[in-house]
Amino acid sequence: MGLPRRDREVLLLLLLLVLTLVLTLSRAPRSDCGALSHILDQHHYAKDGVHAAAASMNGTCDVECGGIYGGNLQKAADAGLVSAAQLKAAARRIMMHRFSLGLFDPESAGTARLRSGVFNSSQTVHRCAPAAVCTCCLLSIC
Repeated sequence: MGLPRRDREVLLLLLLLVLTLVLTLSRAPRSDCGALSHILDQHHYAKDGVHAAAASMNGTCDVECGGIYGGNLQKAADAGLVSAAQLKAAARRIMMHRFSLGLFDPESAGTARLRSGVFNSSQTVHRCAPAAVCTCCLLSIC
């Protein structure tokens, strides 16, 4: 009465993903889409994009979805508003997160072995939904 091999592989990959997320929470990159532009435009916390980029990076916001970091983070570093150590720590968190998710693995490793239909099937979604809900609850507690 065991699960078919394909389902065991999917569940194993889901378990590995959950364990990876739990183990890397402390080094996971921090992000908040829109936060940097809000610091500048809505909250008026920073006087310009350079200071908004510095405040965000010093507040450990590693990833941004907008355009504040793009033109201003280098200027903030040049002005001494952000340390090289802070930039290295942010880069380390981002790269470790990507590495732990297998984004640097060769195409033959990890999920590349499974057909995309396995993940998108209603049967897999039905079986993985409880685990996904538990994972979200676990992450919201942490």
